[in-house]
Amino acid sequence: VFTNGSAADVLRLNREDLIGAQISSHILHESSDKHLELHMRHLVGHRIGQYFLLQKEGDKVPVEVSISTLGKQNGRNEYILVVQDVTKRIIDEERLRKERDFSNLLLESTGDGIYGVDEQGRCTFLNISGSQLLGFDLTEVIGQDMHQMIHHSRMDGSPYPVGVCGVHTAMLKGT
Repeated sequence: VFTNGSAADVLRLNREDLIGAQISSHILHESSDKHLELHMRHLVGHRIGQYFLLQKEGDKVPVEVSISTLGKQNGRNEYILVVQDVTKRIIDEERLRKERDFSNLLLESTGDGIYGVDEQGRCTFLNISGSQLLGFDLTEVIGQDMHQMIHHSRMDGSPYPVGVCGVHTAMLKGT
């Protein structure tokens, strides 16, 4: 095994301790404590998923592993494993999931109709109260131009151009 300093740092080992080591003894499958059995010829060129890197002290670091072939040397197939620490990504994804869940809870607990739009005025979300108030099913509204759907006409039935719409102007200017 040849290794770089980053791999040794993540494993909390000296680089020399990794040279010649069986790398699969440091990689555990995410769903068990079994060491990864690397069937290299079947996995080459694929991102093979999330695993744990077993550090010197026994701590587990979540990693994503990819494998590519380097060819044969001394009659043996050689491979390159790219192992990426995904700890920060997992923490960030969990934080975003909690924030999204909290936002959804707030949106659905209010009696007010609330919808959001992107920069083009297309609906990105609509709460249950908004769906009931507007008389549209959520699936009919998401991705649609809200001005065209609900704000296209004045009270007298005459067209209400998007260019003079106060709601649209406020959305563009942020005021």
